[in-house]
Amino acid sequence: MAPAIQRITTPTIDVLETLATTETPLPCGQIAVRSRHQKTTVYKILERLESNDWLKSDWLWPSDKPHARRPKRVYQLTPTGKAEAEAILYENGKL
Repeated sequence: MAPAIQRITTPTIDVLETLATTETPLPCGQIAVRSRHQKTTVYKILERLESNDWLKSDWLWPSDKPHARRPKRVYQLTPTGKAEAEAILYENGKL
């Protein structure tokens, strides 16, 4: 089992809010736009969430989206991550 996330920063809360309010997997770029944070900041948060099993990622290949030139990595909360995100968002007045 991965260690619990030690630091829940404002950008982390914003990323969790973005992920918790969508049912479809999102690429890092869309998460960055929706959460209003830099892509590099968001990517580090996504890595941390995924290493703690709050998030799962997969590849969206160009055949799934004909206009895409290369595959994109997309992210979605796991059931554990969704429950943790909702608790954090509730504590911070976001739900």
